[in-house]
Amino acid sequence: MGVVSLILGIVGVVLAVLAFVPSIGFFNWISGIVGLVGVVLGILGLKEKGVAIVGLIISAVVLVFAVLRLIGLF
Repeated sequence: MGVVSLILGIVGVVLAVLAFVPSIGFFNWISGIVGLVGVVLGILGLKEKGVAIVGLIISAVVLVFAVLRLIGLF
């Protein structure tokens, strides 16, 4: 679960960066969903300490940026 959380965190970062392009802003919703799933899987996979913690942190940052972008602070 930790590795999947890390992969989802990296994919979420790419989608969050792509969401800053005005014509494909719908990626913001997708990055938020990917970030949320990454956070949940990171919490569930805390038995693998190193990978799961890194995936959890990256996914949480993606989720925060997606939420801030959705409410209009970015």
